[in-house]
Amino acid sequence: MKKSKMLSMLGVVVLVVVLFSGSALAVAPVTLKTPDQDNLPGHPVVLLLENTSGSDVTIEPPTHAKVSIPAVGRDYNWEPLDPAWLAFEGTKVLAPGDEVEIATIPSGPDWRNFFTNPRGPMPIWKEEYLVKVKIKVNGTELETNEATHTKLPLPDPEAGQIYHSWSEFLGDNRDGTGTFEATELKDGAGKVMTGLGKDDFIVSGEHLVNPPVPLGTIIGVIETSPGNYKIIWHHEDGNYNGMLDLWVRERPVGLGFQKVSISSSPGSRVVQEYTSGKFLDFCEGKVRMSVNTTEGSFALVADLYHEDKKKASPGLIPANIYLNLSRSENIDGDTIRVEVDYDPEELPEGVDAASLKLFRYNEKTASWEEVDNQGVNLDENYIWMEIDSFSTYGVFVEAEEAVTEKLPATGSRALMWMLPLGLLLCLAGAFLIKRRTREQVW
Repeated sequence: MKKSKMLSMLGVVVLVVVLFSGSALAVAPVTLKTPDQDNLPGHPVVLLLENTSGSDVTIEPPTHAKVSIPAVGRDYNWEPLDPAWLAFEGTKVLAPGDEVEIATIPSGPDWRNFFTNPRGPMPIWKEEYLVKVKIKVNGTELETNEATHTKLPLPDPEAGQIYHSWSEFLGDNRDGTGTFEATELKDGAGKVMTGLGKDDFIVSGEHLVNPPVPLGTIIGVIETSPGNYKIIWHHEDGNYNGMLDLWVRERPVGLGFQKVSISSSPGSRVVQEYTSGKFLDFCEGKVRMSVNTTEGSFALVADLYHEDKKKASPGLIPANIYLNLSRSENIDGDTIRVEVDYDPEELPEGVDAASLKLFRYNEKTASWEEVDNQGVNLDENYIWMEIDSFSTYGVFVEAEEAVTEKLPATGSRALMWMLPLGLLLCLAGAFLIKRRTREQVW
C-alpha cells in the first residue's frame, strides 16, 4: 500500500514538473540555420530561420546569440546582438515552410569578442561550430536549436575558388612605395589572366577579411609577361610596417605578407592624377621635372647634392652639382625633362656657365658620359636635359673649354710687353758694341 502511494505521489511530481517546464521542453516551431559560407575566409555568419510548424508563426528580431565549438572545448556566453546586424524590425509572419534571414553577424578577431568587434578577421576553424539565438515566437521568447556551421578550409585553386598565383612582396622602393609580384596568375578555369590594371588589384591591411578593406593606393601595374605582374603600392604617409594581403578582382592571391616595410627618402614624391607635361618641383624648387606619360600615378625621387661622390673622369672640371634620380617602374621608358638651377656666383673658378654640361655616371665603366639632349638657359640660370633612363648625373665643364677664354688673353698681354722690351735690349746692345769699337780706334 505504501509503495503504491509513493509511486502515485512520484507520478504527480513528475507531471507537475513536466507541466511547469513544458515551455522549455516543447519543440520550437522554428528551426535556426546557418548556411555554410563559401571558401573565402572572413565572411560573416548569416542566420536563417525556417517555420517548421504546420501553421503561421509571428517572429520578432533575435536579441542574443551564443557560440560554442565542442571540438576544441569552447563554450561562450550569451552576447547581445547589435541592432545594426538585424535583418528586420518589428514583427514578421512566416507561413509553414517559409525561410527568412534574421541577422548577419560580422566576422571578428576571435570568438571571445566575436560579437563586439565586427572589423577583424574570422578565425579559420577546421572544426564545426554551433550557434543558437534567443528570439520571440508568437510572443514567447525561445532558445532555438543549435545550428551547425561548417567553416570551410582555405580556398582551393584547383576548384576555381581562388585565382592561382605565386605571389611575393619584392621589397621597399624607398620612395613611399613597395612592389608586389604576382606570377602565373590564372582564373578558376586555368586561363592566364592578361591585361589587368590598377583597378583589378587590392592591397588589404586587414588580414583575411572579405570583402577586402583597401589600404593605401596602387599607383601602377606592370604586366611583365602574360599573366605575370608587378604591382606598385603606395602608403599615404610614405611609411608602413605590418601585414598585408593581395587581392585581384576580389579574390585573394597573396595572404599574410608579414613584416612589410615601406619607407620614403627626403626627395621622394608620389604623384597622383598627373597631367602629362606638367612640371613638378623637387629639392626646394631647385630641380623641376615633367614627364611625358599616359600614367596618372607614379613615384619620382630627386636627391640634389654638392659633394663629389663619384670620381670625375679625366678632362672634366666639376661644377659641384650632382643629382641622383629614380622613378617607379610604371613610367620606365617615358621621356622626362629635368631642369637644375645653378648659381653663377658659386661656380668654381675657371668654370664658364655657357660651357656647363650634364653627364650620366656609368656604373659599369665607372666613368661619366655626356647626355645627348641638353642645354643651358643663361637668362634663368638653369641647365636642362631630356632623358628616358634614371641614374646619377653631374654637371661638369670640359677642361679645354674652361680655359679657352683666359689663356689667349694672358698670352697676348705677355707678348705685348715682351716685344718692345726685347727690341730695346737689342738696340741698347748694338749701341754699346758700337761705342766700344770707336774707343779702340781712337
